[in-house]
Amino acid sequence: MDSTKHSEAFLKTRTVLKEARNKLAELSQSNLADIHVSHEWSWIPYVKDHLDFLVEQLSGVEQALRDAPPPVSPEDLARLTEKQEK
Repeated sequence: MDSTKHSEAFLKTRTVLKEARNKLAELSQSNLADIHVSHEWSWIPYVKDHLDFLVEQLSGVEQALRDAPPPVSPEDLARLTEKQEK
């Protein structure tokens, strides 16, 4: 962890995301062969695939967390967009 002082909300968010990711990863390692997702909700029948996707998404959000307000000016948004496109 870097030495930057983070807000309480940031630290709580990061902790909850990490805990959720770890629990979902743990569950994904279980025998889930007899559990499926209804075809009315998803065309992907395997619970493991859904859990693995959620773990991946939570990891990405956790790594991308920033303890600062989002950009609000059009210039800030343009700068961020340019950085992401590179």
